[in-house]
Amino acid sequence: MKDFLIKKAFAGGCYFIPCEILPDATTLIQGLVQALGLQLTEGKGLFRLLLDYFKDCQKTLLVLDNFETPWNSKEQTEVSNLLQRICNFEQTSIIITMRGTDGPRQINWHKLGGKSGLPSLELGPAKEAFCSFTSDRDHTIRGDPILEKLLIQMDDMPLAIMLIAQHAKELSLEDLMEMWNSQKTAVLKKVGEQDGRLTSIEVSIDLTLNIIRRRLSTIGQALLSLVAFLPSGIPDWWENLPKMLPNAVMQVLILKNACLLYETRDKTLKMLTPIGEYIMKIFGRAFGESDLEVL
Repeated sequence: MKDFLIKKAFAGGCYFIPCEILPDATTLIQGLVQALGLQLTEGKGLFRLLLDYFKDCQKTLLVLDNFETPWNSKEQTEVSNLLQRICNFEQTSIIITMRGTDGPRQINWHKLGGKSGLPSLELGPAKEAFCSFTSDRDHTIRGDPILEKLLIQMDDMPLAIMLIAQHAKELSLEDLMEMWNSQKTAVLKKVGEQDGRLTSIEVSIDLTLNIIRRRLSTIGQALLSLVAFLPSGIPDWWENLPKMLPNAVMQVLILKNACLLYETRDKTLKMLTPIGEYIMKIFGRAFGESDLEVL
């Protein structure tokens, strides 16, 4: 947002709105009015004040961060209508960041990462990211085979890489690998900081689970445990899953939209390793080897 070209393109300004403190459509409107610095006018409601501003403003960029908070509220219809009205103004552009991929569908969004959300990093960029998060930015460790093994365990997941890399300031790669093997997701957190969505992988996963909890059935929980138990996932899941968990297809769609599960090009249903380790921790192993013979 601070880039010169961005500022030049949006003469009306670029505005970052943290939506985790805006739990519904009403507070979202209030947050937008406050972020834009609009002055209240007697006899004019906040919604009309907002629309009148966008009607006459120059090119403006709105970044709605953690948009899942208002979107998953009971006022989802009102939130959707608000975004549609704003998007009708050609001079206004909106970027939303949110957990999952099940956002406002009435708007033709350009999605980063496609249907499954943001993808994991390729190994090369993952190594670069790991090195950039260490205190001395030591790029000599890029060729260390232990780093590659560690990143594979992180499934090249950006948040997991950032959190494990900050321990490299004090520990060797060998120690990091041993710590991961013994403590799993418990080590993926920032030391000395309050646990939050950006400082703890477990908190981040919990937030996603809380969003879908009302729609997650006992079959959905069993499905999470099943995929977490299978490192290679469920191949040809459309054919094989019903043999193990009947009536689970709708739960698959919910979990895919929440980015807790993803589908590969060859139709294998999988889960990122850090997510799988935490699911095993909180739900346990719901399946044994005898239950998996169909695979």
